[in-house]
Amino acid sequence: MQVYGWSSMVSAALAGIHGAESDALRAAARVASGDTDDLAGDLVGLQSAERRHAANIRVLESAMETEQNVLDILA
Repeated sequence: MQVYGWSSMVSAALAGIHGAESDALRAAARVASGDTDDLAGDLVGLQSAERRHAANIRVLESAMETEQNVLDILA
């Protein structure tokens, strides 16, 4: 089992957010341009990016909560 530190969790979450945003922007640009060759795939891609974004936001929130808990214990 690999154990991640606080900065690793934050870095991974930020990378995930960036990746989700990039994927969403690409799919949205294809939809907006009228490229309907794979409209269903693009819509699924947008939904997937939204869920990945939300999940990575939750990781950031958890990291901040954990940091606050550690600080409270040490105080």
